[in-house]
Amino acid sequence: MFAPLRNFECRDGFFVQYIQCTVVLLFGTGIHIVRGLPPFNLLASLGGVLYSLGNLFSVPIVKGIGIGLGMLIWGSTQIVTGWCVAHFGLFGTKKQTVSNEPMNYAGLAITILSGVMFIFVKTDEESAEHERGAEPTLPEFDVPSKAESVKLSTMSEAASVTPGEGKRRFKLPAISPKKVTCVLMSMTLGALHALMTTPIIYVQNNQKNASQNVLDYVFSHFVGIFVTTTLIFFCYTIYKRGKPFVDGRLVIPSGLFGILWSLGMVLFFVSNDHITQTITYPITGRLPAIIGALVDVFIFKSIKGTKNLIFLTISVSIGVLGVILVSLSNG
Repeated sequence: MFAPLRNFECRDGFFVQYIQCTVVLLFGTGIHIVRGLPPFNLLASLGGVLYSLGNLFSVPIVKGIGIGLGMLIWGSTQIVTGWCVAHFGLFGTKKQTVSNEPMNYAGLAITILSGVMFIFVKTDEESAEHERGAEPTLPEFDVPSKAESVKLSTMSEAASVTPGEGKRRFKLPAISPKKVTCVLMSMTLGALHALMTTPIIYVQNNQKNASQNVLDYVFSHFVGIFVTTTLIFFCYTIYKRGKPFVDGRLVIPSGLFGILWSLGMVLFFVSNDHITQTITYPITGRLPAIIGALVDVFIFKSIKGTKNLIFLTISVSIGVLGVILVSLSNG
């Protein structure tokens, strides 16, 4: 869904988010009419507020570390948070169970592992920064080689060893300060987005005569998104002293972004309503991210290098295995 924006200069992303959420409101209004104008639920709109707050980070993340890595990292956080809310019945919701809990646990753990591995996959921008002399945040240290560990039996053998040749430098994967910031933003986004469906589930579990059809809450959720985004954009405009970043070329790609997001969110709501959240979150949090990584490799070509691609392939394979185990855990 971020693909329409990938080749545009989005700057801080506030304008993109505002256009996106305007389209989201129009989409939600259409569903509201089709559903026969169900009553607006204020508590359900809280989920839209949480989404909008998390969405503030999405454009900087995508521009900073790419679609694939960004989605893979925030997807991992979203998976863990959403799974915990459902499994333990947090925030007043009912506990959700699966038929094979050990398999579900294993799938969850493997899915999280793949997310951690993706942090160390480098994009083109990171490689360029490293070539310009960016300092790694992880340390280097000396590792003794066999030349030092084996005791030399003669002075002639000892003399044959060139000074400084006995040590080699071992470098842990470098993570730039910019990437650390993007990772932290991704984790914050993931946590907020994992909680955005909780208000709707709470309403269905606790409010008397509440509709059990999740589509009846889509409009409320989308209104929460639009109102919050509008307030954020106004505050941003004031901060910029009436000169926010606005580019007419971003309207169409931002609108496409909004359409794709709306379709995906409605499908997510429906799937979440038919199978347990302990199943849907690991799947929806990992598969789109894997697709995003493949888009980065084959379309935008922002992930290159043999070793980098091998590491990415292993990470994707582990993620797919986790998704399969989670899917099968529901019998």
